[in-house]
Amino acid sequence: MKKDEFKIITLINIADSSKHLMENTIGLAKMFDATVELFYVMKPLDVVGAESQLSAMRNINEKYIKAENKLKKLAKSLSKEHGISVSYSYVIGHIKNEILSKLNKTNADLVIMGKRKSKRLKLVSNNISEFIIKQYNGSVIIASDGNSINPEADLKLGMFNSTVDYSTLKCMDKFIYHSTKPIVTFNVSSKQGKPKANDTTAPANKVVEYTFEKNDNTMSNIRSYINKSAVNVLCLKRDEDKKFALSLNKMLDKVDVSLMISDTV
Repeated sequence: MKKDEFKIITLINIADSSKHLMENTIGLAKMFDATVELFYVMKPLDVVGAESQLSAMRNINEKYIKAENKLKKLAKSLSKEHGISVSYSYVIGHIKNEILSKLNKTNADLVIMGKRKSKRLKLVSNNISEFIIKQYNGSVIIASDGNSINPEADLKLGMFNSTVDYSTLKCMDKFIYHSTKPIVTFNVSSKQGKPKANDTTAPANKVVEYTFEKNDNTMSNIRSYINKSAVNVLCLKRDEDKKFALSLNKMLDKVDVSLMISDTV
């Protein structure tokens, strides 16, 4: 891989892979002209489960072969169908530790994981998404389970807290470049009043700004206006307010939109 190539790592569960996770991965890979690596972690208890050491070794070999075959087939299929470079890797170990170790070693430009929405998406159960957001400093996409990113369609970009200079953050230049509709910002203020929309015109993009009063209904109001604005990627700068960022992540479980957590700068 060339040094200037954009690399995406997608965290998957081959036992329960999400169609929309793959669609979002392919959509962003084609949009950003990126390479993709699929990464899977097998829990030790899923592999062993045998009484004798010989049986355990045989079980491990069988699980490795099955994982290898599934990943190889998926990577080959995605690469052939969509014309992008797709590789894969897998390990046996503690899911959180192995994912964090992989991400820190690889230094990918963007990490994509499935959205925690139902029991079907086991990959991000047990707070793995929150763990990655807290511990990993790179850019992370928590992909929508329905509103997939299509490189041939318009990207409607939303940003939380427009006081942040998003242009300085990793990946944001690409998202802004591919945003063909007005960018929408969602701001929170201590002042009372209903959500207000202001239009501002910049040389490159028209920006629509919504300001919300900070109260018990803030999350619900933002969620409602995300849907009204047809935003399909909402960007969040993680070190602006970590607690609020995680609360917003939980709120978006009910919203058909992908969440982009920026790198730390």
